[in-house]
This record gives sequence, C-alpha cells and structure tokens, in this order.
Amino acid sequence: FDGHNGYRCSMYGREMLLANVHQLLPEDDVSVEQLEAATRKAYLKTDEDFVALGVRDGSCVVTVAVTPSHIVAANAGDSRVVLAVSRAIEAKEEV
Repeated sequence: FDGHNGYRCSMYGREMLLANVHQLLPEDDVSVEQLEAATRKAYLKTDEDFVALGVRDGSCVVTVAVTPSHIVAANAGDSRVVLAVSRAIEAKEEV
C-alpha cells in the first residue's frame, strides 16, 4: 500500500482488502477463476466502502496470490508487480 494525500486509505486497505477477498471465496477447492473474481470484487468493495467513509485519502495497492500452479497478481493505481526468476517474462494479460 502506498498512501496518497494521507495514510488512512492505506491503513484501511491493509485491514480490509484481504478480509474482503476471503469473504468472497468458497470454503474449499478454490479455482484460479474464483480467486481472480474474488480479488477483483474485493478491490472494488474495499474502495467503495472506504469512499463511503468520506475520507479524501487515496492509495495504490498490489497483491499477489501464489497457488501450486498459478501466480495471481492484482493492482490498483500506479504500482505494479515484478516477478524475477532467471529471466524476464511478459505478463499474460492485464485486467
């Protein structure tokens, strides 16, 4: 989290984003598609809930979820994820 115009949005996101993702996931056998959808919805819910508080701070955020077969990265704002292995690879898609 990288606060813009204050720290409160970053603090709120730190406390609520992961909880919102967890609330949107099924209990067992989560598919990559379900993880992607829950992450996308959690970003939006966290933003909407914070805006409803009337605070005028902002924040960039980056999250990464690692499964045995996939890496799911998400961002809001101008922050990005960089994964370094032994060579650079281009992201499959940006959503």
